Formats: sequence, structure tokens, C-alpha cells
Amino acid sequence: TLGTFSHHGIEPKYYGEGFTAKINQDRGCVVHPSGSAETQSLFCVFDGHGERGEDVSEFVLENIVSTLENDADLATDPAKALISTFLKTDELLAKSNIDSFFSGTTAVVIFRNGNNVYTANVGDSRAIIARRDSTTAQLAPQALSIDQNPDTPGERERIEAAGGFVSEPPG
Repeated sequence: TLGTFSHHGIEPKYYGEGFTAKINQDRGCVVHPSGSAETQSLFCVFDGHGERGEDVSEFVLENIVSTLENDADLATDPAKALISTFLKTDELLAKSNIDSFFSGTTAVVIFRNGNNVYTANVGDSRAIIARRDSTTAQLAPQALSIDQNPDTPGERERIEAAGGFVSEPPG
């Protein structure tokens, strides 16, 4: 069973009181079969942020899917292919016509090959799987990714050490 939920939202006004409506900047896809193999599937979720978040999340969705499916390492080293795909997609975004200085997207990508599952993520979107407990027969969630959020201990330092920056909301 696969489930997703996404909707347009609101955000607090940085100046004054109240909220402003936002369009839905989320994107996602399921690709099955992935790479023409019935044993492979690709699941992706992107949560756009900022003025051009919908453009960034759309661009990243299209490029992650095509780049990963064409990566020569995907069959033999999926983890390496996922890392390479994320880095290449970031480079392509930087060279694109999309102004992503104040916009971006989270990304969580799951590649399934048979019984093996590989997960890659950027930002605070999370992949979880529900496993049935053999004793109680209840479904229990298990995280497949770790959120990357500047509020998490050590994360801001990691970002800044890598040459990135964290901007505080105005006001």
C-alpha cells in the first residue's frame, strides 16, 4: 500500500498579523517499473519552499528520475548512483534558469530493487515504512531517512562547514 498527502498551505506573515495563502509546491512520483525492470521501483517526494519552490521541485523531480535511471552504477551500486544523482541534479539546477537562491526543495527518494531498499534524502522530508509486528500483527512505522533540519543538533554546523548558509526568517 502506498500513500501520500499534499495540499496547498498557509504561512505566517513575517510582518504584521495573519497568514498568506500558498500554492502547492509539492511534487512526487512513483515509477514502476523503473529502468524497465519489474523488480525495480522508484518513489520520490519533493517539498518546494520559497518564491519559486514549485519550479524547483518540478525541475528536481524530472532530473532525479531521468538521471538516476540513466546512471551506469544503478544496477551494481545503487547507493553510489543515488549520491551521484543528487549531486548532478544540484549542479543542473544551479545552471538552470530557475532562480533558486531563495527557493528550494526537500527531496526523499526510495529506490527498490527486489527486496532491497535504498533511500536518499535532503532536507526535512521523511520516508517511513510500516512493518507488521510478528507478535501483535499491528503495523509499526520505521523511519527510512533522517531529517536534515538546521534546528537539529550539529546540522547547522555541517551546512556552514560545507560552505552553505542558514538564513533566519525576517522579523
